[in-house]
Amino acid sequence: MSHENPTSSESSRPRDQEGHSTDVEGDAPSDPSPDDTEPPVPDRSSGPQPGSLYEADHQDLPVVGIGASADGLQALRTFFEALPDAPGMAFIVIQHLSPDHESSLADILQHETEMTVVQATEDTPLSRDHVYVIPPDRQILVEDGILHLNELPDGELKRTTIDFFFRSLGEDQQERSVGIILSGTGSDGAAGLQVIKRHGGLTMVQDLEEAGFEEMPRNAINTGIVDVVASVGELADRLMDFFESNAQYGPLQAPDDLKGDERRALDKILKRVRILTGHDLAEYKHPTVLRRIGRRMQILRRESLQDYYHYLESHNEETSKLFSELLIKVTQFFR
Repeated sequence: MSHENPTSSESSRPRDQEGHSTDVEGDAPSDPSPDDTEPPVPDRSSGPQPGSLYEADHQDLPVVGIGASADGLQALRTFFEALPDAPGMAFIVIQHLSPDHESSLADILQHETEMTVVQATEDTPLSRDHVYVIPPDRQILVEDGILHLNELPDGELKRTTIDFFFRSLGEDQQERSVGIILSGTGSDGAAGLQVIKRHGGLTMVQDLEEAGFEEMPRNAINTGIVDVVASVGELADRLMDFFESNAQYGPLQAPDDLKGDERRALDKILKRVRILTGHDLAEYKHPTVLRRIGRRMQILRRESLQDYYHYLESHNEETSKLFSELLIKVTQFFR
């Protein structure tokens, strides 16, 4: 597969986390119900600090968090094998590992990709075309584009290392963040995906029929905020397509700049949302709203507002998904 690259405080206080980690191949099933309590929030202002070296060099760097548990190793190998040699992104792999044994995950994944694969260490700046693997006895977060490690809390009953990282990823990287859930038991990652989605990121989950253990993917899907559900190989393709379309087409124009058919299509889209949801968003024609519509178009590979409107006409569920995204962003903007 050939792809072009997309265009492109230090605070690590220990946080509460649920769960003793076990080796991935020996994971015991846990309560499949997603935890209603969001993972803890790192105590910091979100996003790279203005003028920082990270901001200057990485403001267009997509950051992809991948969560896996039982039977996740093969899914991870397939995913990285399906990516191009230089996808232009940074990847962080969060897997449930035994804290009592050394991990060879970085070495295993290095055989599947030309990217540099390393086990994450404290104060590691994110770099393009690098893969960072969580150490077996740590939890990991990202702050201002830099990875930080915390010791695993003792005496916990439930694993939430994926939620913990996804929470920080959404807060820190905003619309550049991507959360992917692969095979695994339990509900880790479901709450964290919601944080990524709330901050404008992309959410993806392995298809249930392909996953060796479907609890983690199913609980993620049940949140109702997952953008793409597909086989692991297709997830890699869709990830590349999403950021390549972002680079190629750029953000939609401001509403007042839309002309002719595109302006009429926008009006039809908002009217359809009003008819099917009972909410009139016509007064909120702010560029933020157009960006959310643009994100849905990227996810669905629709290149114009007219094309997207025709898709809405035949897929009522997409209208609900669009409204959910519009409501989140409009609420945030008018607070």
